Amino acid sequence: PAFWFIAIMAFCCFAGLNLNVSHAGLYFVSQGLTLDDVSVALSIKGLGGIAALVIGTIILDRFEPVRWHGLGALAMALGAILAAFMGGNFVVMVVYYITIGLGFAMHNSALPAELANIFGNKHYSKIHGAVLPVVAVLASFVPTIAGAIFDSTGTYLPAFLGLAVIGIIGFVCSLMIRLPKT
Repeated sequence: PAFWFIAIMAFCCFAGLNLNVSHAGLYFVSQGLTLDDVSVALSIKGLGGIAALVIGTIILDRFEPVRWHGLGALAMALGAILAAFMGGNFVVMVVYYITIGLGFAMHNSALPAELANIFGNKHYSKIHGAVLPVVAVLASFVPTIAGAIFDSTGTYLPAFLGLAVIGIIGFVCSLMIRLPKT
C-alpha cells in the first residue's frame, strides 16, 4: 500500500500546484483583491518553496521524508481552507501562496528520498518513473474541473474546499505508511 499512499500524496501536491497556477489568481480577484495584490503574493510564493527546500536539506536525514511529504500536503490544505473562508484578505492570500510553495517544495524534496527509503535503490527509478507521469497527468485535469465548478456555481470556493480535502487525505496517507526499519 505504500506505493499507492505515496502516489496519492504526490497527486495532492500536484493538484494544489495546478489549482494555484490556473485559478487562484482569478479566485482572489473575485474576492475583491486586485491583480497587483495577486502579483505581489505570487512573487512571495517562491519564499515558501525556498524555505521548504532549505529546511528539508537540513532535516531530511533526521526526519522521515514520508512525513515531510505529508506535511507538505497538509500545508496546502491549510492554505486552501484559509483562502476558501477568508480569500478577500491580502495577508491570507499571501499565506495561501506561501503554503502552496511550501507544499510543492516539500513534495519535491521528499519524494526521491522516501521512494529510495521504502523501496530501495534497486527499484527507485522504475517506481519514480511510474509515479510522476501518472500523477502529473491526473492532476492536469484539476484546472478543467475547477473551471467547471466555477461555470456551474459561479465561485471557486468548492474547488478550494476540494483542495483542502485532498490535502488532508494526503496527510493521512503519510501517517498510514509503515516506516522502513533502520
